[in-house]
Amino acid sequence: MTNNIVADINHILDVIAIINQATSEEKIRKCIPDLLEYLGMCSLASHVCLFELSNGFTKTYEWSQEDADSVPIFAMTANAFGDDIERTKRWG
Repeated sequence: MTNNIVADINHILDVIAIINQATSEEKIRKCIPDLLEYLGMCSLASHVCLFELSNGFTKTYEWSQEDADSVPIFAMTANAFGDDIERTKRWG
């Protein structure tokens, strides 16, 4: 993380480009922690979690600042069907 937001966002875009061009799942998985850290730092978040939706939510990856106390949860998905929204509301 630098003090230059443009450089930091460019780093995030570079990591996304690497993920997009990855030829194996292993290469993708190696990039995700770095991506989550930069997303958290640039958005001033204390936690960033990546959930997999498969028969419920499973926390697959997580980044958090060392001094973080609590985790506010915001669910975002490009595939938000009505039943997913209702299930999210039930789970709190």
